[in-house]
Amino acid sequence: MIKYANEITLKNFLNCYYREFDNYNLDKNLDDGYQFSINLDSIESRFEISVKISPILKSPIWQLPCYLIKQQERLKLDPLEAVLLITKELNAPKDFIARISDSTMNITAILQNRKHKLDEFFGCQSSFLANEQNLIRGHRLQPDPKSRKGFSADEFIKYSPETNGKLQLHYMYVDKNILETHSLLDKSVNDIFLSFLEKENILIKQDKNYEVFVLHPWQAKYLAKQDEIKKYKAESKIIDIGVMGPWFYPTTSIRTLYSPELNIMLKFSLSIAITNSVRINLAKECSRSLAVHRLYKDHLKPILDKEFPYFNLITDPAYSAIKINNEIFDPSICIIRNADFNPQDDIACIASLTEPNPFNERTRISSLIQYFSVHNNAPTYDAAIYWFETYLSVAIAPILWLYSKYGIALEAHQQNLLVKLEHGLPVESYYRDSQGYYYIKDHPELNKANFGNISDLCEESQEFIDHHFCYYFIVNQLISVIEAIANTGYISERDLIKITISFLNGFLDKYQTCNRFVKKILNLDQLPLKANLRTRLNGLDELQAPLTSQSIYVNTNNNPFKEVI
Repeated sequence: MIKYANEITLKNFLNCYYREFDNYNLDKNLDDGYQFSINLDSIESRFEISVKISPILKSPIWQLPCYLIKQQERLKLDPLEAVLLITKELNAPKDFIARISDSTMNITAILQNRKHKLDEFFGCQSSFLANEQNLIRGHRLQPDPKSRKGFSADEFIKYSPETNGKLQLHYMYVDKNILETHSLLDKSVNDIFLSFLEKENILIKQDKNYEVFVLHPWQAKYLAKQDEIKKYKAESKIIDIGVMGPWFYPTTSIRTLYSPELNIMLKFSLSIAITNSVRINLAKECSRSLAVHRLYKDHLKPILDKEFPYFNLITDPAYSAIKINNEIFDPSICIIRNADFNPQDDIACIASLTEPNPFNERTRISSLIQYFSVHNNAPTYDAAIYWFETYLSVAIAPILWLYSKYGIALEAHQQNLLVKLEHGLPVESYYRDSQGYYYIKDHPELNKANFGNISDLCEESQEFIDHHFCYYFIVNQLISVIEAIANTGYISERDLIKITISFLNGFLDKYQTCNRFVKKILNLDQLPLKANLRTRLNGLDELQAPLTSQSIYVNTNNNPFKEVI
Protein backbone atom coordinates (compact mmCIF):
# COMPACT_ATOMS: atom_id res chain seq x y z
CA MET A 1 0.00 0.00 0.00
CA ILE A 2 2.95 2.32 0.59
CA LYS A 3 3.80 2.07 -3.12
CA TYR A 4 0.29 3.19 -4.15
CA ALA A 5 0.27 5.99 -1.56
CA ASN A 6 3.63 7.35 -2.72
CA GLU A 7 2.45 7.29 -6.34
CA ILE A 8 -0.79 9.13 -5.48
CA THR A 9 1.20 11.79 -3.60
CA LEU A 10 3.54 12.35 -6.55
CA LYS A 11 0.70 12.55 -9.07
CA ASN A 12 -1.23 15.05 -6.93
CA PHE A 13 1.90 17.13 -6.41
CA LEU A 14 2.72 17.16 -10.13
CA ASN A 15 -0.89 18.05 -10.99
CA CYS A 16 -0.35 21.20 -8.93
CA TYR A 17 3.16 21.95 -10.17
CA TYR A 18 2.23 21.53 -13.84
CA ARG A 19 -0.63 24.04 -13.53
CA GLU A 20 0.92 26.55 -11.14
CA PHE A 21 4.53 26.90 -12.33
CA ASP A 22 6.19 27.34 -15.69
CA ASN A 23 9.80 26.46 -14.85
CA TYR A 24 9.71 22.97 -16.34
CA ASN A 25 10.43 21.43 -19.73
CA LEU A 26 7.86 19.54 -21.80
CA ASP A 27 9.45 17.68 -24.70
CA LYS A 28 7.45 15.69 -27.27
CA ASN A 29 8.12 11.95 -27.40
CA LEU A 30 8.03 9.83 -30.54
CA ASP A 31 4.62 8.52 -29.41
CA ASP A 32 1.71 10.75 -28.35
CA GLY A 33 3.26 11.62 -25.00
CA TYR A 34 5.78 14.03 -23.50
CA GLN A 35 8.81 14.02 -21.23
CA PHE A 36 8.19 16.36 -18.30
CA SER A 37 11.30 17.51 -16.46
CA ILE A 38 12.24 19.89 -13.64
CA ASN A 39 15.78 21.10 -13.07
CA LEU A 40 17.03 20.44 -9.54
CA ASP A 41 19.85 22.96 -9.48
CA SER A 42 20.67 22.46 -5.82
CA ILE A 43 21.86 18.90 -6.56
CA GLU A 44 22.86 19.50 -10.20
CA SER A 45 20.28 17.01 -11.41
CA ARG A 46 16.97 16.79 -13.23
CA PHE A 47 13.66 15.13 -12.37
CA GLU A 48 11.96 13.40 -15.30
CA ILE A 49 8.68 11.56 -15.91
CA SER A 50 6.57 10.63 -18.95
CA VAL A 51 3.15 12.24 -19.29
CA LYS A 52 0.22 12.25 -21.66
CA ILE A 53 -1.74 15.49 -21.95
CA SER A 54 -5.36 15.61 -23.02
CA PRO A 55 -6.01 17.64 -26.20
CA ILE A 56 -8.45 20.33 -24.99
CA LEU A 57 -8.42 20.43 -21.18
CA LYS A 58 -4.64 19.90 -21.14
CA SER A 59 -5.03 17.47 -18.23
CA PRO A 60 -1.88 15.45 -17.45
CA ILE A 61 -1.83 11.67 -17.01
CA TRP A 62 1.46 10.82 -15.30
CA GLN A 63 3.21 7.61 -16.28
CA LEU A 64 5.53 6.12 -13.71
CA PRO A 65 8.32 5.32 -13.08
CA CYS A 66 10.09 8.64 -12.63
CA TYR A 67 13.80 9.27 -12.82
CA LEU A 68 16.63 11.37 -11.45
CA ILE A 69 19.00 12.40 -14.25
CA LYS A 70 22.47 13.17 -12.88
CA GLN A 71 25.15 13.79 -15.50
CA GLN A 72 24.89 10.69 -17.72
CA GLU A 73 23.13 8.52 -15.12
CA ARG A 74 19.40 7.79 -15.23
CA LEU A 75 18.32 6.54 -11.80
CA LYS A 76 14.84 5.26 -10.99
CA LEU A 77 13.39 7.45 -8.25
CA ASP A 78 10.93 6.62 -5.48
CA PRO A 79 7.82 8.81 -6.01
CA LEU A 80 7.82 10.27 -2.50
CA GLU A 81 11.54 10.95 -2.66
CA ALA A 82 10.88 12.81 -5.92
CA VAL A 83 8.32 15.04 -4.20
CA LEU A 84 10.73 15.81 -1.37
CA LEU A 85 13.50 16.72 -3.83
CA ILE A 86 11.22 19.12 -5.71
CA THR A 87 9.88 20.72 -2.52
CA LYS A 88 13.46 21.26 -1.38
CA GLU A 89 14.14 23.02 -4.69
CA LEU A 90 11.12 25.25 -3.97
CA ASN A 91 12.51 26.11 -0.50
CA ALA A 92 9.34 24.72 1.04
CA PRO A 93 8.88 25.28 4.79
CA LYS A 94 9.53 22.24 6.99
CA ASP A 95 5.92 22.20 8.17
CA PHE A 96 4.66 21.82 4.60
CA ILE A 97 7.06 18.95 3.88
CA ALA A 98 5.90 17.28 7.10
CA ARG A 99 2.28 17.69 5.99
CA ILE A 100 3.03 15.95 2.67
CA SER A 101 4.62 13.05 4.54
CA ASP A 102 1.66 12.94 6.94
CA SER A 103 -0.78 12.88 4.03
CA THR A 104 1.13 10.03 2.39
CA MET A 105 1.14 7.96 5.59
CA ASN A 106 -2.58 8.57 5.97
CA ILE A 107 -3.27 7.48 2.39
CA THR A 108 -1.34 4.29 3.17
CA ALA A 109 -3.52 3.70 6.25
CA ILE A 110 -6.69 4.36 4.23
CA LEU A 111 -5.72 1.93 1.47
CA GLN A 112 -4.77 -0.72 4.02
CA ASN A 113 -8.09 -0.22 5.81
CA ARG A 114 -10.26 -0.28 2.68
CA LYS A 115 -8.38 -2.54 0.24
CA HIS A 116 -10.84 -5.45 0.40
CA LYS A 117 -14.01 -3.44 -0.16
CA LEU A 118 -13.05 -0.66 -2.55
CA ASP A 119 -14.65 -1.93 -5.75
CA GLU A 120 -18.17 -1.92 -4.30
CA PHE A 121 -17.94 1.81 -3.63
CA PHE A 122 -17.12 2.58 -7.26
CA GLY A 123 -20.18 0.72 -8.52
CA CYS A 124 -23.55 2.02 -9.66
CA GLN A 125 -25.43 1.66 -6.34
CA SER A 126 -24.54 3.43 -3.11
CA SER A 127 -25.95 5.50 -0.22
CA PHE A 128 -25.35 8.98 1.19
CA LEU A 129 -23.06 7.81 4.01
CA ALA A 130 -21.08 5.44 1.78
CA ASN A 131 -20.52 8.26 -0.69
CA GLU A 132 -19.43 10.65 2.07
CA GLN A 133 -16.84 8.15 3.29
CA ASN A 134 -15.49 7.29 -0.15
CA LEU A 135 -13.02 10.08 -1.00
CA ILE A 136 -10.07 7.72 -0.76
CA ARG A 137 -7.47 9.74 -2.67
CA GLY A 138 -8.78 13.23 -2.02
CA HIS A 139 -8.51 16.41 -4.06
CA ARG A 140 -6.14 15.72 -6.96
CA LEU A 141 -5.07 19.39 -7.05
CA GLN A 142 -4.00 19.43 -3.38
CA PRO A 143 -0.37 18.55 -2.59
CA ASP A 144 -1.34 17.04 0.79
CA PRO A 145 -5.03 16.04 0.49
CA LYS A 146 -5.05 13.70 3.49
CA SER A 147 -2.96 15.64 6.00
CA ARG A 148 -4.55 15.88 9.46
CA LYS A 149 -2.15 17.74 11.73
CA GLY A 150 -3.39 17.17 15.28
CA PHE A 151 -4.74 13.62 14.97
CA SER A 152 -2.69 10.75 16.34
CA ALA A 153 -2.49 7.60 14.18
CA ASP A 154 -5.27 5.98 16.23
CA GLU A 155 -7.43 9.11 16.09
CA PHE A 156 -7.00 9.28 12.33
CA ILE A 157 -8.44 5.77 11.96
CA LYS A 158 -11.22 6.41 14.48
CA TYR A 159 -12.37 9.85 13.34
CA SER A 160 -11.82 9.80 9.56
CA PRO A 161 -14.51 9.09 6.96
CA GLU A 162 -12.10 7.27 4.63
CA THR A 163 -11.53 4.57 7.26
CA ASN A 164 -15.28 4.15 7.88
CA GLY A 165 -14.90 5.94 11.21
CA LYS A 166 -17.79 6.19 13.64
CA LEU A 167 -18.10 7.74 17.09
CA GLN A 168 -20.42 8.74 19.91
CA LEU A 169 -20.64 12.33 21.11
CA HIS A 170 -19.36 13.77 24.37
CA TYR A 171 -22.18 15.31 26.45
CA MET A 172 -22.05 18.03 29.11
CA TYR A 173 -24.35 20.11 31.26
CA VAL A 174 -23.45 23.76 30.79
CA ASP A 175 -24.63 26.76 32.80
CA LYS A 176 -26.98 28.78 30.57
CA ASN A 177 -25.15 31.98 31.52
CA ILE A 178 -22.05 30.82 29.62
CA LEU A 179 -23.95 29.38 26.65
CA GLU A 180 -25.06 31.01 23.45
CA THR A 181 -27.61 29.06 21.45
CA HIS A 182 -29.95 29.96 18.62
CA SER A 183 -32.42 27.82 16.72
CA LEU A 184 -34.68 28.61 13.77
CA LEU A 185 -36.16 25.12 13.98
CA ASP A 186 -39.32 24.14 15.83
CA LYS A 187 -37.15 22.82 18.68
CA SER A 188 -34.60 24.56 20.87
CA VAL A 189 -30.99 23.41 20.69
CA ASN A 190 -31.34 21.97 24.19
CA ASP A 191 -34.36 19.89 23.14
CA ILE A 192 -32.52 18.68 20.04
CA PHE A 193 -29.54 17.53 22.11
CA LEU A 194 -31.80 15.98 24.76
CA SER A 195 -33.52 13.95 22.05
CA PHE A 196 -30.19 12.25 21.32
CA LEU A 197 -30.30 10.72 24.80
CA GLU A 198 -33.85 9.36 24.77
CA LYS A 199 -32.61 5.76 24.71
CA GLU A 200 -29.95 6.31 27.36
CA ASN A 201 -30.65 5.16 30.90
CA ILE A 202 -29.40 8.32 32.61
CA LEU A 203 -30.98 10.88 34.87
CA ILE A 204 -31.40 14.12 32.92
CA LYS A 205 -30.56 17.14 35.05
CA GLN A 206 -33.74 19.13 35.60
CA ASP A 207 -32.01 22.28 36.85
CA LYS A 208 -33.36 25.16 34.74
CA ASN A 209 -29.96 26.86 34.93
CA TYR A 210 -28.27 24.16 32.84
CA GLU A 211 -28.62 22.94 29.26
CA VAL A 212 -27.19 19.95 27.43
CA PHE A 213 -24.18 20.62 25.23
CA VAL A 214 -22.51 18.22 22.78
CA LEU A 215 -18.96 17.95 21.50
CA HIS A 216 -16.95 15.83 19.11
CA PRO A 217 -14.88 13.59 21.45
CA TRP A 218 -11.61 14.99 20.05
CA GLN A 219 -12.96 18.51 20.59
CA ALA A 220 -13.90 17.60 24.17
CA LYS A 221 -10.32 16.50 24.92
CA TYR A 222 -8.97 19.69 23.34
CA LEU A 223 -11.30 21.95 25.34
CA ALA A 224 -10.49 20.10 28.57
CA LYS A 225 -6.91 21.39 28.27
CA GLN A 226 -7.95 25.05 27.97
CA ASP A 227 -7.56 27.12 31.15
CA GLU A 228 -10.94 28.84 30.81
CA ILE A 229 -12.75 25.51 30.47
CA LYS A 230 -10.85 24.09 33.46
CA LYS A 231 -12.03 27.09 35.47
CA TYR A 232 -15.65 26.56 34.40
CA LYS A 233 -15.46 22.92 35.46
CA ALA A 234 -13.96 23.84 38.82
CA GLU A 235 -16.87 26.26 39.34
CA SER A 236 -19.39 23.57 38.26
CA LYS A 237 -20.48 25.71 35.34
CA ILE A 238 -19.61 22.75 33.14
CA ILE A 239 -20.43 19.23 34.29
CA ASP A 240 -19.26 16.31 32.17
CA ILE A 241 -21.81 13.60 31.38
CA GLY A 242 -19.48 11.58 29.15
CA VAL A 243 -19.46 9.78 25.82
CA MET A 244 -22.71 8.02 24.94
CA GLY A 245 -25.76 8.14 22.71
CA PRO A 246 -26.33 7.28 19.05
CA TRP A 247 -23.52 6.71 16.59
CA PHE A 248 -22.36 9.52 14.34
CA TYR A 249 -20.22 9.16 11.23
CA PRO A 250 -17.62 11.60 9.86
CA THR A 251 -18.40 12.93 6.38
CA THR A 252 -16.13 14.38 3.68
CA SER A 253 -15.15 17.44 5.73
CA ILE A 254 -14.13 15.25 8.75
CA ARG A 255 -15.55 17.71 11.29
CA THR A 256 -19.16 17.38 10.08
CA LEU A 257 -20.83 14.27 11.50
CA TYR A 258 -23.95 12.52 10.23
CA SER A 259 -26.46 10.36 12.08
CA PRO A 260 -28.64 8.19 9.80
CA GLU A 261 -30.70 7.30 12.88
CA LEU A 262 -31.48 10.94 13.74
CA ASN A 263 -31.34 12.40 10.22
CA ILE A 264 -29.16 15.25 11.42
CA MET A 265 -25.67 16.59 10.79
CA LEU A 266 -23.47 18.45 13.26
CA LYS A 267 -20.58 20.65 12.20
CA PHE A 268 -18.02 20.91 15.01
CA SER A 269 -15.00 23.09 15.57
CA LEU A 270 -11.95 20.85 15.28
CA SER A 271 -8.62 22.54 15.95
CA ILE A 272 -7.02 20.21 13.41
CA ALA A 273 -5.07 21.41 10.37
CA ILE A 274 -6.89 19.58 7.57
CA THR A 275 -5.20 20.23 4.20
CA ASN A 276 -5.34 24.02 3.83
CA SER A 277 -6.81 25.23 7.12
CA VAL A 278 -7.43 24.71 10.83
CA ARG A 279 -11.07 23.67 10.82
CA ILE A 280 -12.78 25.69 13.53
CA ASN A 281 -16.12 27.42 13.19
CA LEU A 282 -16.11 31.17 13.76
CA ALA A 283 -18.69 33.28 15.59
CA LYS A 284 -19.48 35.22 12.40
CA GLU A 285 -20.19 31.91 10.66
CA CYS A 286 -22.94 31.17 13.18
CA SER A 287 -24.68 34.42 12.24
CA ARG A 288 -24.16 33.72 8.54
CA SER A 289 -25.68 30.24 8.91
CA LEU A 290 -28.88 31.71 10.34
CA ALA A 291 -28.97 34.42 7.66
CA VAL A 292 -28.69 31.82 4.90
CA HIS A 293 -31.49 29.74 6.42
CA ARG A 294 -33.78 32.79 6.60
CA LEU A 295 -32.91 33.80 3.04
CA TYR A 296 -33.73 30.31 1.75
CA LYS A 297 -36.84 29.63 3.81
CA ASP A 298 -38.46 33.06 3.44
CA HIS A 299 -37.38 34.10 -0.05
CA LEU A 300 -35.39 31.73 -2.26
CA LYS A 301 -37.21 28.46 -1.60
CA PRO A 302 -40.56 29.55 -3.13
CA ILE A 303 -38.72 30.90 -6.18
CA LEU A 304 -36.47 27.87 -6.63
CA ASP A 305 -39.33 25.41 -6.01
CA LYS A 306 -41.11 26.98 -8.97
CA GLU A 307 -38.12 27.27 -11.31
CA PHE A 308 -36.12 24.20 -10.25
CA PRO A 309 -38.18 21.87 -8.03
CA TYR A 310 -35.35 19.33 -8.09
CA PHE A 311 -32.80 21.73 -6.53
CA ASN A 312 -32.41 22.26 -2.77
CA LEU A 313 -30.24 24.30 -0.44
CA ILE A 314 -29.05 22.45 2.66
CA THR A 315 -28.96 24.99 5.49
CA ASP A 316 -27.59 25.26 9.03
CA PRO A 317 -30.50 26.64 11.10
CA ALA A 318 -29.12 26.34 14.65
CA TYR A 319 -25.94 26.52 16.69
CA SER A 320 -24.60 26.26 20.22
CA ALA A 321 -21.38 27.59 21.75
CA ILE A 322 -19.70 28.21 25.09
CA LYS A 323 -18.94 31.85 25.91
CA ILE A 324 -15.79 33.20 27.56
CA ASN A 325 -15.91 36.81 28.78
CA ASN A 326 -19.34 36.98 27.15
CA GLU A 327 -17.86 36.21 23.70
CA ILE A 328 -18.36 33.00 21.74
CA PHE A 329 -15.37 30.68 22.18
CA ASP A 330 -14.79 29.55 18.59
CA PRO A 331 -13.25 26.12 19.38
CA SER A 332 -16.46 25.13 21.21
CA ILE A 333 -18.98 25.85 18.42
CA CYS A 334 -21.41 23.23 17.16
CA ILE A 335 -23.53 24.13 14.10
CA ILE A 336 -26.63 22.05 13.37
CA ARG A 337 -27.32 21.18 9.73
CA ASN A 338 -30.51 19.94 8.09
CA ALA A 339 -30.26 16.41 6.70
CA ASP A 340 -33.84 15.85 5.66
CA PHE A 341 -33.42 12.93 3.28
CA ASN A 342 -33.63 9.15 3.30
CA PRO A 343 -30.29 7.68 4.49
CA GLN A 344 -30.62 4.98 1.84
CA ASP A 345 -30.88 7.50 -1.01
CA ASP A 346 -27.90 7.52 -3.35
CA ILE A 347 -26.93 11.15 -2.72
CA ALA A 348 -23.36 11.84 -3.76
CA CYS A 349 -21.12 14.88 -3.79
CA ILE A 350 -19.59 15.41 -7.23
CA ALA A 351 -16.13 14.63 -5.83
CA SER A 352 -17.21 11.06 -5.01
CA LEU A 353 -18.29 10.58 -8.64
CA THR A 354 -15.08 11.91 -10.22
CA GLU A 355 -12.65 10.27 -7.74
CA PRO A 356 -10.68 7.45 -9.41
CA ASN A 357 -10.26 4.06 -7.75
CA PRO A 358 -6.62 4.10 -6.54
CA PHE A 359 -6.00 0.62 -7.92
CA ASN A 360 -7.58 0.78 -11.39
CA GLU A 361 -8.48 4.49 -12.00
CA ARG A 362 -12.17 3.65 -12.57
CA THR A 363 -14.68 6.28 -11.36
CA ARG A 364 -18.30 6.02 -10.26
CA ILE A 365 -19.29 8.16 -13.25
CA SER A 366 -17.94 5.40 -15.49
CA SER A 367 -20.06 2.81 -13.66
CA LEU A 368 -23.17 5.00 -13.80
CA ILE A 369 -22.89 5.62 -17.53
CA GLN A 370 -22.26 1.93 -18.16
CA TYR A 371 -25.29 1.02 -16.03
CA PHE A 372 -27.50 3.41 -18.00
CA SER A 373 -26.10 2.05 -21.27
CA VAL A 374 -26.84 -1.58 -20.39
CA HIS A 375 -30.31 -0.98 -18.93
CA ASN A 376 -31.42 1.20 -21.84
CA ASN A 377 -29.73 -0.76 -24.60
CA ALA A 378 -27.87 2.40 -25.64
CA PRO A 379 -24.30 2.76 -26.94
CA THR A 380 -21.95 4.08 -24.27
CA TYR A 381 -21.39 7.23 -26.36
CA ASP A 382 -25.12 8.03 -26.31
CA ALA A 383 -25.37 7.08 -22.64
CA ALA A 384 -22.50 9.46 -21.79
CA ILE A 385 -24.22 12.31 -23.64
CA TYR A 386 -27.55 11.67 -21.90
CA TRP A 387 -25.92 11.45 -18.45
CA PHE A 388 -23.98 14.68 -19.00
CA GLU A 389 -26.95 16.62 -20.38
CA THR A 390 -29.04 15.46 -17.41
CA TYR A 391 -26.32 16.63 -15.02
CA LEU A 392 -26.20 20.04 -16.73
CA SER A 393 -29.97 20.47 -16.35
CA VAL A 394 -30.24 19.15 -12.79
CA ALA A 395 -27.04 20.41 -11.15
CA ILE A 396 -25.59 23.25 -13.23
CA ALA A 397 -28.67 25.17 -14.43
CA PRO A 398 -30.14 26.11 -10.99
CA ILE A 399 -26.88 27.54 -9.62
CA LEU A 400 -26.03 29.34 -12.84
CA TRP A 401 -29.56 30.79 -12.93
CA LEU A 402 -29.34 32.04 -9.33
CA TYR A 403 -26.17 33.97 -10.15
CA SER A 404 -27.38 35.19 -13.53
CA LYS A 405 -30.72 36.34 -12.11
CA TYR A 406 -29.87 37.77 -8.68
CA GLY A 407 -26.07 37.99 -8.49
CA ILE A 408 -26.04 35.37 -5.71
CA ALA A 409 -23.10 33.00 -6.18
CA LEU A 410 -22.72 29.65 -4.45
CA GLU A 411 -19.26 28.22 -3.84
CA ALA A 412 -20.38 25.04 -5.57
CA HIS A 413 -17.16 23.07 -5.82
CA GLN A 414 -17.08 19.28 -6.07
CA GLN A 415 -17.50 18.65 -2.35
CA ASN A 416 -20.35 21.14 -1.82
CA LEU A 417 -22.56 20.15 -4.76
CA LEU A 418 -24.46 16.88 -4.42
CA VAL A 419 -26.75 14.94 -6.73
CA LYS A 420 -29.36 12.32 -5.98
CA LEU A 421 -29.03 9.36 -8.34
CA GLU A 422 -31.79 7.05 -9.51
CA HIS A 423 -31.25 4.35 -12.12
CA GLY A 424 -27.79 5.79 -12.67
CA LEU A 425 -28.95 9.35 -13.47
CA PRO A 426 -28.97 12.63 -11.50
CA VAL A 427 -32.58 13.48 -10.57
CA GLU A 428 -32.07 16.09 -7.83
CA SER A 429 -29.27 18.38 -6.70
CA TYR A 430 -28.27 19.96 -3.38
CA TYR A 431 -25.89 22.70 -2.35
CA ARG A 432 -24.38 22.68 1.14
CA ASP A 433 -22.15 25.20 2.92
CA SER A 434 -23.63 28.30 4.49
CA GLN A 435 -20.21 29.95 4.36
CA GLY A 436 -20.12 29.80 0.56
CA TYR A 437 -22.72 32.45 -0.33
CA TYR A 438 -21.60 35.62 -2.13
CA TYR A 439 -23.65 38.43 -3.59
CA ILE A 440 -22.81 41.29 -5.94
CA LYS A 441 -23.06 44.68 -4.28
CA ASP A 442 -25.87 46.80 -5.76
CA HIS A 443 -27.07 44.08 -8.13
CA PRO A 444 -30.30 45.58 -9.62
CA GLU A 445 -32.39 42.38 -9.55
CA LEU A 446 -31.27 41.57 -6.02
CA ASN A 447 -32.21 45.05 -4.81
CA LYS A 448 -35.56 44.81 -6.58
CA ALA A 449 -36.29 41.40 -5.02
CA ASN A 450 -36.03 42.78 -1.46
CA PHE A 451 -34.69 39.62 0.19
CA GLY A 452 -34.33 41.37 3.54
CA ASN A 453 -31.10 41.81 5.48
CA ILE A 454 -28.41 39.66 3.88
CA SER A 455 -25.42 41.63 5.15
CA ASP A 456 -24.09 38.54 6.97
CA LEU A 457 -23.42 36.96 3.57
CA CYS A 458 -20.22 37.83 1.69
CA GLU A 459 -20.72 41.05 -0.28
CA GLU A 460 -18.10 41.67 -2.97
CA SER A 461 -17.63 43.34 -6.34
CA GLN A 462 -18.90 41.76 -9.55
CA GLU A 463 -15.32 41.25 -10.77
CA PHE A 464 -14.27 39.45 -7.58
CA ILE A 465 -17.30 37.16 -7.50
CA ASP A 466 -17.07 36.40 -11.23
CA HIS A 467 -13.50 35.26 -10.65
CA HIS A 468 -14.22 33.05 -7.62
CA PHE A 469 -17.48 31.65 -8.98
CA CYS A 470 -15.78 30.81 -12.27
CA TYR A 471 -13.10 28.84 -10.41
CA TYR A 472 -15.29 26.94 -7.93
CA PHE A 473 -18.30 26.31 -10.13
CA ILE A 474 -16.81 26.05 -13.62
CA VAL A 475 -13.18 24.94 -13.23
CA ASN A 476 -13.25 22.93 -10.01
CA GLN A 477 -16.61 21.31 -10.60
CA LEU A 478 -17.99 21.40 -14.17
CA ILE A 479 -14.66 20.89 -15.93
CA SER A 480 -13.77 18.08 -13.49
CA VAL A 481 -16.95 16.27 -14.52
CA ILE A 482 -16.09 16.77 -18.20
CA GLU A 483 -12.62 15.39 -17.51
CA ALA A 484 -13.94 12.36 -15.60
CA ILE A 485 -16.44 11.46 -18.33
CA ALA A 486 -13.85 11.92 -21.08
CA ASN A 487 -11.46 9.65 -19.16
CA THR A 488 -13.97 6.79 -19.50
CA GLY A 489 -13.18 6.70 -23.21
CA TYR A 490 -16.90 6.69 -24.05
CA ILE A 491 -16.83 10.23 -25.46
CA SER A 492 -14.20 12.87 -26.21
CA GLU A 493 -13.45 16.08 -24.32
CA ARG A 494 -14.27 18.03 -27.48
CA ASP A 495 -17.77 16.56 -27.77
CA LEU A 496 -18.50 17.21 -24.08
CA ILE A 497 -17.29 20.79 -24.37
CA LYS A 498 -19.45 21.29 -27.48
CA ILE A 499 -22.47 20.07 -25.48
CA THR A 500 -21.57 22.51 -22.67
CA ILE A 501 -21.23 25.41 -25.11
CA SER A 502 -24.63 24.58 -26.62
CA PHE A 503 -26.14 24.46 -23.12
CA LEU A 504 -24.59 27.83 -22.19
CA ASN A 505 -25.56 29.49 -25.47
CA GLY A 506 -29.16 28.35 -25.00
CA PHE A 507 -29.32 29.42 -21.36
CA LEU A 508 -30.73 32.89 -22.01
CA ASP A 509 -33.61 31.67 -24.17
CA LYS A 510 -34.47 28.71 -21.94
CA TYR A 511 -34.31 30.44 -18.56
CA GLN A 512 -35.04 34.07 -19.53
CA THR A 513 -32.28 35.62 -17.49
CA CYS A 514 -29.13 37.70 -17.92
CA ASN A 515 -26.36 36.01 -19.92
CA ARG A 516 -23.53 38.39 -18.96
CA PHE A 517 -21.60 35.77 -16.97
CA VAL A 518 -22.21 33.04 -19.56
CA LYS A 519 -20.81 35.24 -22.33
CA LYS A 520 -17.81 36.04 -20.14
CA ILE A 521 -17.04 32.35 -19.55
CA LEU A 522 -17.16 31.60 -23.26
CA ASN A 523 -14.90 34.51 -24.22
CA LEU A 524 -12.17 34.60 -21.57
CA ASP A 525 -8.72 33.70 -22.92
CA GLN A 526 -7.91 31.83 -19.71
CA LEU A 527 -9.84 30.63 -16.67
CA PRO A 528 -8.89 31.21 -13.01
CA LEU A 529 -7.32 28.37 -11.05
CA LYS A 530 -6.68 28.19 -7.33
CA ALA A 531 -2.98 27.48 -6.83
CA ASN A 532 -3.10 25.16 -3.82
CA LEU A 533 0.61 24.37 -3.94
CA ARG A 534 1.63 28.04 -4.04
CA THR A 535 -0.93 28.82 -1.33
CA ARG A 536 0.59 26.15 0.90
CA LEU A 537 4.17 27.22 0.16
CA ASN A 538 3.20 30.72 1.33
CA GLY A 539 1.67 29.41 4.55
CA LEU A 540 -1.83 30.82 3.99
CA ASP A 541 -4.76 29.53 6.07
CA GLU A 542 -7.84 29.79 3.87
CA LEU A 543 -10.36 30.06 6.70
CA GLN A 544 -8.45 32.60 8.78
CA ALA A 545 -7.22 35.06 6.13
CA PRO A 546 -9.46 37.84 4.73
CA LEU A 547 -11.65 36.70 1.83
CA THR A 548 -9.69 38.68 -0.75
CA SER A 549 -6.33 37.14 0.26
CA GLN A 550 -7.19 33.61 1.38
CA SER A 551 -5.56 31.89 -1.60
CA ILE A 552 -3.21 32.43 -4.49
CA TYR A 553 -4.72 32.13 -7.96
CA VAL A 554 -3.14 31.56 -11.35
CA ASN A 555 -4.68 31.08 -14.81
CA THR A 556 -5.21 27.93 -16.82
CA ASN A 557 -3.19 27.50 -20.02
CA ASN A 558 -6.30 28.04 -22.11
CA ASN A 559 -10.07 28.40 -22.04
CA PRO A 560 -11.37 25.09 -23.44
CA PHE A 561 -14.74 26.65 -24.30
CA LYS A 562 -13.20 29.46 -26.34
CA GLU A 563 -10.76 27.04 -27.96
CA VAL A 564 -13.54 24.74 -29.18
CA ILE A 565 -15.71 27.67 -30.34
